Amino acid sequence: MFAHKQTRSAHDSTLKQRHSHQVEAIMAAFSVVIASMWFYRVRELVAALAIFSILFVTMGMALLILYSIEKLALMGVTRLEARVAYARSRHAAVLSRQDKDHVLRRPRWN
Repeated sequence: MFAHKQTRSAHDSTLKQRHSHQVEAIMAAFSVVIASMWFYRVRELVAALAIFSILFVTMGMALLILYSIEKLALMGVTRLEARVAYARSRHAAVLSRQDKDHVLRRPRWN
């Protein structure tokens, strides 16, 4: 009976060792899976951050270009209005004078 307990106890210790190795392998695989999921999530977040940064920069540049075009167009229209007003006042001044040697009146080409 004593011999039977020793063989059984030796068999139990090998089973326990096998079981502990299996548990260690499962825990290692689980930790690798968790680490890869964490790495994948971080990589996904970095990729999303890069994409959104590029989109925000693109939209910002487009808005800046549109704002600059609008300001330049407004400045051009303002200058054009000033030139048209100057030309109209000059034309009105020339037409009101009947003398031929007026400063604003230009000689005819013909």
